[in-house]
Amino acid sequence: MSLNPVLVSHTSEELLMPRLRENELYILSRPYVTINVKTPNEVHRGKGHLIMTSQRLVFIKKCDRNFHNRFSSISLPFLLMSEPIYNQPTFSMNNFQAKILPDTIEEHPFAGEGQFTIYFNKGGSNLFLHYFYIYFARNKNNAQIQCTNHNAKQPISGITKESAIVDPDDPSKVFVIQPETVSVTYDDNNDDNNNRMARAYDRHNPCTLSFLGALRAIKRFFS
Repeated sequence: MSLNPVLVSHTSEELLMPRLRENELYILSRPYVTINVKTPNEVHRGKGHLIMTSQRLVFIKKCDRNFHNRFSSISLPFLLMSEPIYNQPTFSMNNFQAKILPDTIEEHPFAGEGQFTIYFNKGGSNLFLHYFYIYFARNKNNAQIQCTNHNAKQPISGITKESAIVDPDDPSKVFVIQPETVSVTYDDNNDDNNNRMARAYDRHNPCTLSFLGALRAIKRFFS
């Protein structure tokens, strides 16, 4: 588990996503989630969207004035997870929990072992659960996890059009074709890139004025 993995932007949908690691694939995106991460020394909470890859879950915060406050994204590798459980309480939102270890190969790992909870604020979560257990099992090299939870088989190369499942109640989007992405690092001398990053915030997480839009407005005012 680590804070602020490098982000990129989907070129067609202008969706913020994690930059892929070696041999990593995008699996699905899931909007309308809240995350709560607890360790012995800190707590992080935010609303936004979730990207599932073949190696990890990555939470990316909603666009607002607090986007860069404390953290903007959290990486949750499958290999470091244990005891995942899906909860369906009677009087609150369905949620997904797991324990997780710090990701020491990343630049900003958490200080110690923690627990995260993902709340599904809108819609169902069958697609998320279906693909989570598939790729969690593969990373753990434990086929029994996959069979016990969802009894589904997927090609090792990723999801094909024929194998993708559909659930109209779950707002998750499955990546049948791997999206093209571009860097979204803010650069005072690269207006095209800055505009792309602002649009990525605005389209996926609508808000009146994006963080980068505000920065550009201030820059124009003083120029």
